[in-house]
Amino acid sequence: MYAVLDRYATSSLLSQAENIYNPSMSRAHSLYRLQEIDLTLDKNNARIEEIQKRLKDSEKLKQAKGYQTQALETLRKTQVVLKSAEHAVESQRSKIEETEAILYRGTIKNPKELQDLQMEVEALKRYSDTLEDRLLDVMVEFEQVELDYETAQKNLATIEKAREAEHSELNIEQQNLIEENERLNVNREAALVSVSEEDDKLYKQIRQRQGGIAVAILEKDGTCSMCGLSPSASQQQLIRSGTQIEQCNQCRRILYSG
Repeated sequence: MYAVLDRYATSSLLSQAENIYNPSMSRAHSLYRLQEIDLTLDKNNARIEEIQKRLKDSEKLKQAKGYQTQALETLRKTQVVLKSAEHAVESQRSKIEETEAILYRGTIKNPKELQDLQMEVEALKRYSDTLEDRLLDVMVEFEQVELDYETAQKNLATIEKAREAEHSELNIEQQNLIEENERLNVNREAALVSVSEEDDKLYKQIRQRQGGIAVAILEKDGTCSMCGLSPSASQQQLIRSGTQIEQCNQCRRILYSG
């Protein structure tokens, strides 16, 4: 629809505001001028609505925060597992040292007891190897989890920074549009002075039915700019004279000769 709006909106609308007050302006011309303002307001309001939605949209940020929170929780859990694995290895090493100290102290003379103690040391060492292998696995896992957390943090920081910059630009654009709308509304009130109550009512009815376009241009080839229908020669003459309101027989828009 914006392509249609752009066709009728004019960038020099404000600078040409004096045309609104021209008492010799035809009824169709007055409505066309009013439509130019309304279409610009429509476009601005649609953009303001879009900006407000983007300002409120925090789904991407929420998702990034969720990933960061989840990564932090996983990191903390893995830290607990790592500390437990480290403690198990240290504890096992202490047991081995204590058992070997008893074995080599020379206080035990019984061959059977010495053999049993030697077997216990060997069993402790085998289990120590298992614990150390487990610790190594946990350390590798912890490094990956730590890397995942750092990535999640960086991603969150990047999104927050980009969002802050985008919001700053959007807020400035929104304020500019609001200020422009204020000026346009002043011009609209002035434009209504040259529009009768009857014409304004018809204009509003057609605008509501036809997606905001109530006034169509009568092209140089004599066709309606919106639906392409060619009015009769007599109707075209009336449209160009500007003495009365003439509507397209097909789309029912008000025709303006420009």
